[in-house]
Amino acid sequence: PAEKIMAGAVLNRIISAVASLMWLGLSTLLDPKSCFIGCILSTLVAIVLCAWMDNIVDFYLMVAFMTTASAGSFIFSKVLMGALTPREKASHNFGFMGMVNRVGGFIGPFAFSILSVIYGPKSGFVVLLVMAVTGLLVITQVDFEAGYKASAKSHDDLEEEDEAGKGE
Repeated sequence: PAEKIMAGAVLNRIISAVASLMWLGLSTLLDPKSCFIGCILSTLVAIVLCAWMDNIVDFYLMVAFMTTASAGSFIFSKVLMGALTPREKASHNFGFMGMVNRVGGFIGPFAFSILSVIYGPKSGFVVLLVMAVTGLLVITQVDFEAGYKASAKSHDDLEEEDEAGKGE
């Protein structure tokens, strides 16, 4: 099976490039929040496919869905964070985002492993579904328009301060 896993890794890179272009095209039609919700829904499909994976076709379908979802999630999380973050706090927020990714990257597999060992191989997917649904619920509650306005106001305040400082 090593050659099949290697084929999956190569397929991952190819799909990632194509998916990035697909998300770029979709972003011209939809707002970033809708695209990010689409990424989370793709993740849910990939989790379900992975839980009931029986053969190599299921494996490649799961790779395709997860790669598509992760390519879009990476792009839109950065776009949304950049749009909502005032310039003076960008390094703090991107650092926080990196820390959250690492904590989530530990908690998800850890909880998956614990449940899989205690209750059986398929039960670990429940944790992944709960995490994805929680992310979906959180992202639907975020008011991006208010965030854009607050960020723009912060940018305008900084420019006014810069101009006032130059006049002195």
